[in-house]
Amino acid sequence: MRSGILATVMIMAAVPLAAQRGAVSTVAATSAEPGAAAVFTIRGSNPCSAVIVDFGDGTTVTANVKALPATVRHAYPNPGMYQVRVRGTGTCAGAALATVQIGVVGEQDRALGEARFRGMDANKDGRITRAEWRGSAQSFRVHDWNGDGVLSGDEVTPGGRRQQSVDDDYLPNRLPMDDWSARRFGQLDHDGDSRISRLEWHYDLETFLRADRNRDGFISRTEFLDTGFDDDRGDHFDNIDVDGNNRVELDEWHGSRAAFDWLDRNRDGVLSRTEMLSEETGADDQFRSLDMNRDGSIAIDEWHWSRTSFNQLDRNRDGRLSRVEFDAAGPLDEGGSTTTPLKVESTDRWTDTGIYLRAGTTVIIAATGSITLSNETDSAGPAGADRRAQNAPMPDQPAGMLIARVGNSAPISIGASRSFRVTREGRLYLGVNDDHLADNMGAFRVTVRTQVDQ
Repeated sequence: MRSGILATVMIMAAVPLAAQRGAVSTVAATSAEPGAAAVFTIRGSNPCSAVIVDFGDGTTVTANVKALPATVRHAYPNPGMYQVRVRGTGTCAGAALATVQIGVVGEQDRALGEARFRGMDANKDGRITRAEWRGSAQSFRVHDWNGDGVLSGDEVTPGGRRQQSVDDDYLPNRLPMDDWSARRFGQLDHDGDSRISRLEWHYDLETFLRADRNRDGFISRTEFLDTGFDDDRGDHFDNIDVDGNNRVELDEWHGSRAAFDWLDRNRDGVLSRTEMLSEETGADDQFRSLDMNRDGSIAIDEWHWSRTSFNQLDRNRDGRLSRVEFDAAGPLDEGGSTTTPLKVESTDRWTDTGIYLRAGTTVIIAATGSITLSNETDSAGPAGADRRAQNAPMPDQPAGMLIARVGNSAPISIGASRSFRVTREGRLYLGVNDDHLADNMGAFRVTVRTQVDQ
């Protein structure tokens, strides 16, 4: 069944000021039958002499073009939905994504295409490797529940959610909640009223808002357990927004079309940050959230991870966790410095360090390493490249620079090293100042030290 133009995705590209370069901005795909050529129309600015096209079926070609717009054709032997990625090369920068439908999609493939990781399974083996994944490294980790490096089974089943029978050990840098079982609902429903309030929620605010479908400030049992409405809860806006243009297009979305349409309240075909996160902000002090009776400590019945990890943190063996004991689980040692360097991937919008900073704390951050941005010759150290990225989090700072934020605060420029005093409490996040993350490679190694004012 032919459906004409299926998808067009706009990606803003940064054009270096120092050289004359064009940029790929969009690609439109027309559907076709197996064996017939699908047509891809690539648009952008000139000069642009060549583009690299990954057709999503294991075929990648470098196409020489005279100028944009240009057309490229490709015949797919098998029916299915494929995600196509076009990237400028040579005199051309930028990248764009589109999804193309080939032939009549069977029910199983349609479910995968509509609801779970559309077109990523390039070799159609029912498994999605990291190389096939169209998204950030952090987003892949969110969906790789068993940590085996591939997505398979329930991980790729439409509406699939992790169901646990035993508690995980506590990890300080895992704020999202990923256990949507009836057992976990009962543990979180502290007052037994068959709904979870914000006070009973101990994880990230974005996941709470995604699960609270009627926006009444509570997650009902039905909302918590609903697996038929795949809202991709637990996968954050910044990790889904692969191209970093501050909106999520359908080709970047990992949930169902019904959930996409529900979130798209203004019906403009994209998800804004406000639509996915609302304008609310929430404290991310997990210790304060877990301390339900507000007595300044966490008892075992307030704990939601394994008894083993509770006992490991309970150093004085009094059956309660003080804030000092709880904070000891984080990446900082007793001297207030990271025990090993933190890895900040250039493909992730924000890396959660797991470090919670209180107002009055002085933070000293140092970074090493280099990353690759738009192409092999476009590299940057922690101080950034000798150009700007117009749609980056900090457009007035060098592209590729190491940046930070505390909680939901505005970004802070860091570079190779910087110290600053925290005025607003929250978790420390680190990232790369770039407008398009999908074509980046490499990571920075970052050490963090803290000093608390006496």
